[in-house]
Amino acid sequence: MLLSVPTLLLLLLLLPATRGDCGPHPTFGFAEPSGTTNASYPVGTNLTYRCHPGYVVAVGKSPLVTCLANSTWAAEPEFCVGEQCSTPEILNGKVVVTDLRLGETANFSCDAGYQLSGKSSLVCVLVGSAVAWNGDIPVCRGRLCKTPEIPNGRVVVLTDTYSVGATINFTCNDGYRLVGSPSAKCILVGTDVDWNKELPICDAIPCLAPPSIANGTYGDTSTDYTFGSVVTYKCNNGLSLIGNASIHCTTEDKINGVWSGPAPECKEVSCPNPEVPNGNKESGFGPLYTYEDTVMFVCKAGYVLTGSHLIRCGADNAWSPPVPTCVRRPCGPPPRFAFAELSDSVNESYPVGTRLRYRCRPGYSHVSGLSPFVTCLENSSWSEAPVFCEGRLCKTPEIPNGRVVVLTDTRFGATINFTCNDGYRLVGSPSAKCILVGTDVDWNKELPICDAIPCLAPPSIANGTYGDTSTDYTFGSVVTYKCNNGLSLIGNASIHCTTEDKINGVWSGPAPECKVVSCLNPEVQNGKKLTGFGPHYIYRDTVTFECNTGYALNGSHLVQCEANSAWSPPVPTCDLLHCGPPPRVNFAEPNGTANKAYPVWTTLVYHCCPGYTVTGGEPQTITCLATAAWSSAPKSCFGKSCEIPVLQNGKIDSKAGVQLGGTANFSCDEGYTLEGPKSVKCMVSGSNVVWDKPIPKCIREHNTATTIATGSISLLLALLVLNL
Repeated sequence: MLLSVPTLLLLLLLLPATRGDCGPHPTFGFAEPSGTTNASYPVGTNLTYRCHPGYVVAVGKSPLVTCLANSTWAAEPEFCVGEQCSTPEILNGKVVVTDLRLGETANFSCDAGYQLSGKSSLVCVLVGSAVAWNGDIPVCRGRLCKTPEIPNGRVVVLTDTYSVGATINFTCNDGYRLVGSPSAKCILVGTDVDWNKELPICDAIPCLAPPSIANGTYGDTSTDYTFGSVVTYKCNNGLSLIGNASIHCTTEDKINGVWSGPAPECKEVSCPNPEVPNGNKESGFGPLYTYEDTVMFVCKAGYVLTGSHLIRCGADNAWSPPVPTCVRRPCGPPPRFAFAELSDSVNESYPVGTRLRYRCRPGYSHVSGLSPFVTCLENSSWSEAPVFCEGRLCKTPEIPNGRVVVLTDTRFGATINFTCNDGYRLVGSPSAKCILVGTDVDWNKELPICDAIPCLAPPSIANGTYGDTSTDYTFGSVVTYKCNNGLSLIGNASIHCTTEDKINGVWSGPAPECKVVSCLNPEVQNGKKLTGFGPHYIYRDTVTFECNTGYALNGSHLVQCEANSAWSPPVPTCDLLHCGPPPRVNFAEPNGTANKAYPVWTTLVYHCCPGYTVTGGEPQTITCLATAAWSSAPKSCFGKSCEIPVLQNGKIDSKAGVQLGGTANFSCDEGYTLEGPKSVKCMVSGSNVVWDKPIPKCIREHNTATTIATGSISLLLALLVLNL
């Protein structure tokens, strides 16, 4: 019979050590002693175990292991159990998990139309000193319809993905028109997904033939014009083409094609040679200019172009825009800076090459190595200037029992904040700004101070006092209460001054009470006390119990005397242990009536069924032990054997054996005939076994030819005698 792990553990703990003390402490896979260990321990030693990482003390069980008077260790089995991982949840799917404790597995699956993203199963494992799933919780993502594509068009996705329920719209590229449904929806088809509409197509938008022109032609003679088709006109020799030389097929309603504009004209055009004083041509040097010819100008150094630098010969034989001019232009007012000002008065304009000097404003000082000058450049703009002045520094302040928070720096214009350490409150301004004071800089506010947060005097209690008689209580102050003789202190003995709003002080909790507490002497039938023998018990006294052999503790093994003069949790009971149904034994039955449970020390006797026996003989017994488990199971019974048959002048085939149920087959040697059954079977008869039929015999066969011959010879001899 196999024993459970808790039973084996209890049996190991009961093994005796050196008489008079206990041997080394017992070991567990889930816990270890919390302190130093020894090679042996005196009787009565209580060892407190701490659970290994990932385990916690089981509800209602104690981590105490005790050295008993019989030099054995006593402990509750499996007093530490695995911690629980968080309950996993998955949208659009389901989780199958039997337990959330360390080592257990959670399996994930998705609903129809969804597929799993991530691991299909996770295990609750130890991570550091806590437990967690060994991976991220997977998600069920909607199955995606295939990405649709339409030539010369595009798909407009209204949602993030092509999942079930997603709707898409179709549009055609410029120059194409849609033929078919303008939208489709991703739907569930069986366990898969697909679009509910056929994909549309995009046809090119057509145009009619382009218009013809007088005194000119276009080169493209195609008869098929679609969106984007371009035709280019050209004029006969000596004529200029007025208007756009090319027009293209476009659309206004995205269904029908139209030409982008009217056809050009062919006419004679000639513009005069343009000249710009104090400027030069960069392109278009002429001297003859026709329609659309261009000229580009640039002014000489010190001059600025007024008008357009590019002009074009128009159909009216004039330049458009008009020919520009080159004029000298000064710089405007110089740039303004928040940190500096000009040394001299400011004018409205300055000639090219003018150089101006700036000086730092009050509160600022010059940055070494940076120039305070700006120059009017040839392009009539002022040169760029770096930040050549910086704010002066205010002194960095300090406040006792607090700190200064510098937001940027402590230069002119900067702001700083003040905060106090824990237990102190700010008296004064919470911030200050670095400002100009005369010709120097300083903070605009007096520095604040950090005062200790005060508490009122602690509350007094009836029938008790507190030791500290100070009249000044501030953050962190502690007072400890004690009761008059004969009374118990109910609640926390000490309270301390703290704060909730960082301004006013409050005590950390209510004052305790002093009262008479007396609990009754607890007694447990069929059990005994391990600690706390009384007989008088006051507040917070504890008693631990254990049950006698063959009894199990129902309730907590440890109870405590509470303020209401009652034990908490309630005093436990010791209930008689029972074994379950006895083990089944082949071809044997126990005596008495079968029950579902048997009290400890119950003994059952097994007898073999009729026709069966057991090695060593009967009866066999088992006993319900104090551990609520049966002693070793009896041996199985086996069939008895029939007497081995004997057949002279024949053979016996008993391959099936001569045990109960076996068969013996008979056959005779040559010259012999079988008289009786050809086979017999071993059967039960009363409490024994016998063959179901008599054993046959082999009888010699008679020779007929020899008999006849012998008779004939006797007859001849008789006749011969008669003749004589």
